[in-house]
Amino acid sequence: MDNKLFEQGRILPQVSLAAALEYQNHMEPMRQQVDRALSEQPNIMSLIGRSPLEIMKANHRYHVQFMATVFRLKAYNLLPRIMVWVYRSYHSHGFSYDYFPIELAAWQKSVSARLRPEAAAEVNRIYQWMIDRHPDVIALAESDAYATFFAGFDAQKKMQILLTHMLDNNYRPCVELAVESVHSAEDLAGFYQEVMTPALYELGRLWEEGQISAVQEHMATAISMRIMAAMYGGFVLGDSTKGKAVVTAAPNEYHEVGARMVSDQLEMDGWEVDYLGANSPAVDLLTLLRQDPPFLLGLSVVMPFNSEEVRRIIESIRQDAKLQTLRIMVGGPVFALEPELWRKIGADGYAADGRQAVQLARKWWEEKRSEDGRQ
Repeated sequence: MDNKLFEQGRILPQVSLAAALEYQNHMEPMRQQVDRALSEQPNIMSLIGRSPLEIMKANHRYHVQFMATVFRLKAYNLLPRIMVWVYRSYHSHGFSYDYFPIELAAWQKSVSARLRPEAAAEVNRIYQWMIDRHPDVIALAESDAYATFFAGFDAQKKMQILLTHMLDNNYRPCVELAVESVHSAEDLAGFYQEVMTPALYELGRLWEEGQISAVQEHMATAISMRIMAAMYGGFVLGDSTKGKAVVTAAPNEYHEVGARMVSDQLEMDGWEVDYLGANSPAVDLLTLLRQDPPFLLGLSVVMPFNSEEVRRIIESIRQDAKLQTLRIMVGGPVFALEPELWRKIGADGYAADGRQAVQLARKWWEEKRSEDGRQ
């Protein structure tokens, strides 16, 4: 059933660029209309499991940003997969499955009210497909065999130990495990990739299934940042032998651990790295790049609805004469779900993890040195 649903997602009738841009330009009034329509539902509190209305409204905000990304970038492979993830995660936190077709019907009405008839017809065909697949999405969301957004990893002993201490909010044993495991820069790269990353993905899966709270997930993430801070002086900080790199999470992206791991591993490889953290505003990022153009920009994207904003940033970079030679690398699980997405948003390359990021950066740096040598 999952293969059938995903195959259907790949052959959906594509929304034209004109309709996609019209949808994007009307996101805010459409979202406000859906907020009002759902808030006025007589049984809304039972539909959202007595959650605060702000949780529902946040879902609407993410939804319209995600759909704009699907339409604008023709990333239809993402649609059924993210539908399953949304159903599973929100249902695990109290939402009734009955909420989703009501919400989707409200989006259809807002689209019809705001877009030209021709554009509305294109967009609403996709929404109708989503409504029609409601039973199939529920079945996948209920299936233990299917991993949605957070893919499964092999549960290694150290990862299990780290995860246990993270969930107990027990910081010291986590740092002690890192200290015992890491004796070189290569050890640290392996610890990031083979112990910390699987533990963080497992945390995401546990939150998705409602087994831990958002607070527990945030505390565990904070422990990860403290581990990296503890390791930094001994294994990361060193002399720069290559060019300058700027690494950051995308605007509106608050998942920054992956970006920090890539930043550390690039620095260990001899790069001069400016790490900007989470949710870097686009205007400020572009200003920084223009003031002192780096060789490399690394952008981390976890949530699919942030992809369109990254595309706009890259487009602005490409139009700036001072940044014509800037190499742009992207990373994050959204690019694993949609393998061609990094090309669609205009990046120069995609790295699945820190080691791949270092390899790709090295390749680009060697190409530059060869070109400089020929000139």
